[in-house]
Amino acid sequence: MTFPEDLPERAHEGPNEPAFGGGHGGSHATEWVRVVEDLDRTSEASARSAFDRGEDAGARLFLLEPLRGFARGLCSRGAGRFGRAVVGGYAAVVHAMKLWELDRRWREMRVVELRRGRSLALVERPWRRAVSSILDGDLRGQRIEGGRGGTTRKATDRGPVVIRVYRRGGAMRWLGRTYFGPRARPLREFWLLLSARRRSLPVPEPVAAIVERGRWLGISYRGVLVMAEAAGAPLWDVLSAGGRRDVLPALGRSLRRLHEAGLTHPDLNLRNILVTEDGAGPAFTYVDLDGARLGAAPNVRTRRRSLQRIRRSARKLDPAGRLVLDEDLGRLERAYWQDD
Repeated sequence: MTFPEDLPERAHEGPNEPAFGGGHGGSHATEWVRVVEDLDRTSEASARSAFDRGEDAGARLFLLEPLRGFARGLCSRGAGRFGRAVVGGYAAVVHAMKLWELDRRWREMRVVELRRGRSLALVERPWRRAVSSILDGDLRGQRIEGGRGGTTRKATDRGPVVIRVYRRGGAMRWLGRTYFGPRARPLREFWLLLSARRRSLPVPEPVAAIVERGRWLGISYRGVLVMAEAAGAPLWDVLSAGGRRDVLPALGRSLRRLHEAGLTHPDLNLRNILVTEDGAGPAFTYVDLDGARLGAAPNVRTRRRSLQRIRRSARKLDPAGRLVLDEDLGRLERAYWQDD
């Protein structure tokens, strides 16, 4: 987002900032009106450009950017600094509001919201009829090995889908499918996947998210996420079959692009990265994005943690280092950092 730097100095002459009104302030008010009208027009174009890049309006745009715009104006030279600060902050707020409106309309066109009793479902409109039985509670399908045993594959008229029932693990395993909180994890992951695909990132297509609230104060819930089945085999299956360690440098470059686009995967491992082959070389799809973040590109520390998770995953699955050598992991990491 850029702010106009040509706010007329004439509108800021003297110790007092221009006021709307008649008399001597009339010309100042006219300049303010012109500047505001120009900002409204330019903000429309900047918001559309940001939306096309896959950005959305979050706390950064609504809070941090207005403060930065205001601060830049105050730090500028010459008369009328306070006026430029106000305009800079206002421009950022208008940009965020227009971007938020574009995103809201896009979501309404893409997704339908269904409510039934204590249940809420978000469904991509083209999939609504194809997954009607799932929305009615039929979660049966072919079980997919791995994870916590709550993932199945089911055929539909639009193609196969993967149904993931949220289950707790670790020390909280005794709670089974019960989660707590006002923001349900299936809904968060659904919107994240949808936004990530708008940025053309290699993640599964979200089909539906279903949340059933508990009776006690509505803070407990059970959830299901439905996704179109992504092509490819888990990277570990490819490596354990005895081949294609040469895909690891390509994975490093793919992960770098993922981070540059603002997606941070909290649990990268060799089982939740799918790999396919085409004429251009290996392609990767990142799955199991519960808890992932989509926003600004992560910092160096977060990037290093992601690479360390892949290394730990390789050593956990291949303790002896016979299938994935240390030098292979080194090539992956060098490919990730090669532009630095």
